[in-house]
Amino acid sequence: MARKRAKGEGTIRQRSDGRWEARYTTDGQRKSIMGNTQADVKKKLDAVKYQIANGIYLEPQKVMFKTWFNAWLEEYKKGSIKPKTYQSYEQLNRLYLEPVIGKKLIKDIRAEHIQKLYNDMIKKGLSAQTVERTHALLHSALSQAIKNDLIIRNVSELTTLPKGTKKEIRVLTREEQTKFIKAIKGERYELVFRLILSTGLRVGEALALRWKDIDFTDGTIRINQNIGRIVDFDDNKKSKLMYGTPKTEKGKRSIPLLTDITSRVKELQRLQKVERLKAGDIWQDMGKIQAQGEKWKDNDLIFRTELGKPLEAGNLKRIIIKAIDKIQIDEAELLEIPIEDVPKVKYFGMHALRHTFATRALESGMQPKVLQEILGHSTIAMTLDVYAHVLPDTKKDSINLLQELYSNMN
Repeated sequence: MARKRAKGEGTIRQRSDGRWEARYTTDGQRKSIMGNTQADVKKKLDAVKYQIANGIYLEPQKVMFKTWFNAWLEEYKKGSIKPKTYQSYEQLNRLYLEPVIGKKLIKDIRAEHIQKLYNDMIKKGLSAQTVERTHALLHSALSQAIKNDLIIRNVSELTTLPKGTKKEIRVLTREEQTKFIKAIKGERYELVFRLILSTGLRVGEALALRWKDIDFTDGTIRINQNIGRIVDFDDNKKSKLMYGTPKTEKGKRSIPLLTDITSRVKELQRLQKVERLKAGDIWQDMGKIQAQGEKWKDNDLIFRTELGKPLEAGNLKRIIIKAIDKIQIDEAELLEIPIEDVPKVKYFGMHALRHTFATRALESGMQPKVLQEILGHSTIAMTLDVYAHVLPDTKKDSINLLQELYSNMN
């Protein structure tokens, strides 16, 4: 008696033309997979059988891009990328890909559709970097679609990325930096700003620092984690404060502290002990913070609220806005003119402080390789690309250093 085949089990045979063919059944219909070798066809058939068994099979001729992208993101990427990266992928798709090609059948997407998408992004004022990130995401999703026999070629490879205009980074001038430090003097979280301006830390890295990350003897801090508010797509897209680790090994680094910063951190440690005693049991109410999927029990954080809860970047943005207003008021009083006649300092975010540190460091003669290690960039090329605007200002000084050498040769 012939054995009855299970749903989607499939068969493999070699055709008279030499090619190999795998046949399988889904939803009562017979399907075929073609290939040049038996091993190639078997690999594709195994993938289809897995998809059918797990309820994620998509019919090649009927799959819309948005259906495939969501399946790809969930089944092929979610378990291998960080929550923040997952959130960025979802956002790029929702904002740029899905509105344009989301409802198109994946097999019908052509290179001109994608090229127009990229061109329109630049016309709308989006940065070349955003277009590049969108392209990389789309290319990856389509590459997997080829492996799943949904399409036969990756049409994103036939496009040309628009050059666009590189987004100018915000860097505080020396005068702005001095005025800003003066404006935040006495603020509860003044040290966070001073720390970032003197180390170039990302705000998530600064706010995730623990007391055990500081070596007071050597005057250094060790970067091992970061913290930020992330959308949890498994929990009705609620935002949660979550810990993470640096993307690359370069992100895990040790950074020297200025003597003044070390002294201020020691003073903060003393004040925090006082606040902990004053808060009592309430100090342990940490809220919903997660680390590797679990609630954080004792976060040992340096920067906290009065009740011991983690400090969030949103609190710092409000201080910046307040400081900018104060700078304008102080300027008006100094010049004895109406406040509306005083040019307002252009707004800047926390990341501008990191850029400001890097700019001051290069202006002061720090070698780019050293700066790369302090900033935690994965490559020196990244550092040089981001801060190329500073290097022209140091060219003349660098050439002048050679002047004496060449003069002595004459």
